[in-house]
Amino acid sequence: MRLTAAAVLTALIVVPASAIELALDRRAIEQALYIAHSSIQAEHFRFHADYRFTVAKAPVDFAEIVSPFRRVVLEAETSFRRGARMFGQREALAALQPDPDRVEVYVELTFHPQNTFINVPEYGVQLVPFGRAGGAIQPGTIDRLARFGPRVDDASYPFPYPYPVAPRVPTGTEPLLGGTLIARFHGDTVDPRGVYEVVVMDGEKELGRTWRIDLGKLR
Repeated sequence: MRLTAAAVLTALIVVPASAIELALDRRAIEQALYIAHSSIQAEHFRFHADYRFTVAKAPVDFAEIVSPFRRVVLEAETSFRRGARMFGQREALAALQPDPDRVEVYVELTFHPQNTFINVPEYGVQLVPFGRAGGAIQPGTIDRLARFGPRVDDASYPFPYPYPVAPRVPTGTEPLLGGTLIARFHGDTVDPRGVYEVVVMDGEKELGRTWRIDLGKLR
């Protein structure tokens, strides 16, 4: 029996993962590109939904996990949206550089409209093993990108902004109403089958955290 393209794509998305893939082989990249190439918008939403974790505790809105596999999907989707016709193995390998096994955590923030911030505060992001005291994993690097004006989510795109996020300068007197934290964790510090919480810190004060994130159920 021959499977339709939609059936193949659905199988790729719904088959349970056993761990996020820190090192992508040729077959994994082909599968990521197959998802990115899909013309079925609902399948894109279905794939990406598993990687978003709501916090909803001001100023933290939600966190997104970007594994190497998802990074290829996002890069390819963004490339296609910009009108590029080709995105293959070579482009995928380039997209994984300079640290192919890194795991990124995007944290979206919304500030009180009467805030006095000039820039995004020096908030930190940690991966904390679920149900265990201590052992927090610190990112290798973290970027803090300001958002001027309200956040505008593109309802036709599952990621809340083109990937990767680009810094933007304000135009006129736009207020600083939010920001994005991009924390990059080295692959050798993350258990690909681990269960974690993303915790956002302001110095020693916890601002918010996700519920359990089971990396074994992601790719």
